[in-house]
Amino acid sequence: MSDQKIINDFFRKYVDSGFKTTKNSIKLNPGHTEAHKRRIFDVCNTLLNHGIPFWTEVRLKCSCIPDVIAPTHVTPFIEILSTETEEMFRTLKLPKYPVEIRENFGVKLVFANEPYSEKVLF
Repeated sequence: MSDQKIINDFFRKYVDSGFKTTKNSIKLNPGHTEAHKRRIFDVCNTLLNHGIPFWTEVRLKCSCIPDVIAPTHVTPFIEILSTETEEMFRTLKLPKYPVEIRENFGVKLVFANEPYSEKVLF
């Protein structure tokens, strides 16, 4: 299956088409911490360097807004944690994702307050 087909199917299935999305462009939320915004840049820069298309701050049909989505990546949903713990994410945010996302893909968690290595994505 081509990358474009994967992306098209992913967007049709999960993304709310009522909101504009821009490929390989970083959209930052002013409410995020400085560490959170910098880690989003680190993650997106890594994906870009590896030729993996990404989108940021995309509203899903389930109303979740993951920090980064990369439909052709091993784990297409990437969340950056800075002020929240992994337990807080799993309790408060993860249940809002559709079951097939939680069971089939999972969500890659990247911690903003820890040293960054691109290995966390792969």
